[in-house]
Amino acid sequence: MPSLIVTAAELTQPKTVTLAQLRRVLLPYCMGWRWAEDAINDLWLKGCPMPYCGPGIEEVRILLPGQFRMWWAEVQQRIGYEVAAEVMYIGAIH
Repeated sequence: MPSLIVTAAELTQPKTVTLAQLRRVLLPYCMGWRWAEDAINDLWLKGCPMPYCGPGIEEVRILLPGQFRMWWAEVQQRIGYEVAAEVMYIGAIH
């Protein structure tokens, strides 16, 4: 599984992501659990939409750190996966 150590400050900064970017990074951590995969969509939808220009442009939303932490805490609890949010591979999402 990919991982990248990020600083605590990076975890407090909102990230702008497309749904495809978010799914690409987080799906490996869902280990095939359908509810966790579906929750990625919910996590993304809770973000604030960014203005975008025209058809064919993927929608970008602001990924909120607090929402991410709640999603990750539930994944860890249900799957029994123990990796601190600080080592999640979210630094690569721009």
